[in-house]
Amino acid sequence: MKKNLKVGDKVIINLSANYDGPCNITDRMRKYDKREAEIVSITDSSDGSNRYKLDVDGRYSFYVDEWLKPVKKSKKKYKPKEGDKVELVFKYDTCDALTGAVKGKKYYGVIRYDGAVEFYKGQGIEGWLNSKKEPLCWHVTDVDMKLVEYDPRCIVIPVGDWERIYNIACDTWKKKLYEKVEPFAEAVIIDEEFAESMIKASSASQLKVVTDVLSSAGHKQAKTDEYFDFGDEYKVDGNVEGKPIYIRKGLATFRMESKEIGLNDDGFEVILVEDGVERTLSADSFLKFKIK
Repeated sequence: MKKNLKVGDKVIINLSANYDGPCNITDRMRKYDKREAEIVSITDSSDGSNRYKLDVDGRYSFYVDEWLKPVKKSKKKYKPKEGDKVELVFKYDTCDALTGAVKGKKYYGVIRYDGAVEFYKGQGIEGWLNSKKEPLCWHVTDVDMKLVEYDPRCIVIPVGDWERIYNIACDTWKKKLYEKVEPFAEAVIIDEEFAESMIKASSASQLKVVTDVLSSAGHKQAKTDEYFDFGDEYKVDGNVEGKPIYIRKGLATFRMESKEIGLNDDGFEVILVEDGVERTLSADSFLKFKIK
């Protein structure tokens, strides 16, 4: 019975099938039994059956129709679930009200508890807010979506370099680092968040090794904020240049000369921290101290 096979089809060679024609199974053919192959060309035979030229590990052989079992193409569609890392390709330049979606471009994210995609930062995508008030979430439509094993922002570190960090780590971090190493793996896969957590947990002596290993693996450390260092003692005077605070004299309000501390926003971002909440003060802010 004809199977309507065509060039390019994948088949399984099955030499146990019944066949009454003149083509005999040879020892050379038996080596390929149960192997998967691709049909390269098709020719007619004198007995009315087709002969198939197959690509099996770079070698070619002829078989009749009855000895080839089509490989069924999976029609199972990927169903995303919470926590899956996914790659998405938009079919159109717009996706409802989601901004930044470009047709044909690959985007990456993770499936949320509600089925929406939370896109990774830095891809130009803007949707509704996540728990960190970042506009990265959307229930996507009209996309090709597939599961990916790793976050593309992952950092690949050779096991030997990973051991350098392990050797200088404290006992708590030794356990965390050990758990990241898969059996027989030649490299360790971590994400940006884990890399940053290692940096933050490092002492001054550990930091040099950690940053050296991470930078060798291509990790670009986030820029850290720099703050003016007052030291153990700091002299406050009327000089404004290069200083974050100064005594207000000519700039003071009426009858408040030398009783106000000016905040220099020229080269500084003046931040007030109250109950753990930070806010940046405006350029005309200053301090004064009322005696109780």
